[in-house]
Amino acid sequence: MDDTLLTLRPVSVPEWEAEDLVRGVLGPAVTMATDEQAEAMLKEIRVKLPQDILREDLATYAGPQKASFQIPDGVETTNYDFYVIQVPLNILVPEGRITRLRLRLQLVTAGVGGAVAYDLFPPDKWDVSTVKVGDVKLDVSKALGFVCPAAADCLGLNLGFPIQWTVYNTRIETTDRMSNPVEWYVTDRSVEHGFSGAVIARVPKGADLSVEAAMVGEIRKSGPLGRLLKARFASDTRIYPVKVRP
Repeated sequence: MDDTLLTLRPVSVPEWEAEDLVRGVLGPAVTMATDEQAEAMLKEIRVKLPQDILREDLATYAGPQKASFQIPDGVETTNYDFYVIQVPLNILVPEGRITRLRLRLQLVTAGVGGAVAYDLFPPDKWDVSTVKVGDVKLDVSKALGFVCPAAADCLGLNLGFPIQWTVYNTRIETTDRMSNPVEWYVTDRSVEHGFSGAVIARVPKGADLSVEAAMVGEIRKSGPLGRLLKARFASDTRIYPVKVRP
């Protein structure tokens, strides 16, 4: 048995259902899968967390993203250790697609003051798009006809008013810095190919640290009679020790 494979179970996520109700006005109709349908859909998904995760003391970290993880001058390092932690999530969906993913990392330490995410990557990312429905044209010359029809016909004025509005789409939303737990909420379709979250953990000097990783997601798939089905799922929790005092 592959012990890197996460066990998935169907769950209810009320806030996602509320989002769908808002977006459903413009989107296609999607039906919540029954318990039996959800279990069948989840059996096809393969989601893996690694046996071990990248965790390095920031003072000695020499990875390819080192420039992104340097501690600015003036940050207090006397009472704190800083660790770079990266958790890659591997996803395989033979049929259907993952439409939402929430990766959660709980930083656990017994040190006074606890651990927090000093920084994290990727950060919040938003897309701004304009939805255009059409144009309304107003013949001003006809509107002026009641004053002087002959003059109105000579003017021949036409004004166009586009019907449109601005839409803000969240692709990645995070809990931001100095938080614990740390969460990434991803709605970017590229999440189907996997996701990797990285965090700089600030830990009380000399304290042990472990990371508890878990995820919640949503899969959509074509169902009977051409309906689009959706199912939400949660994973079991994987615990990674990051530092053990000698």
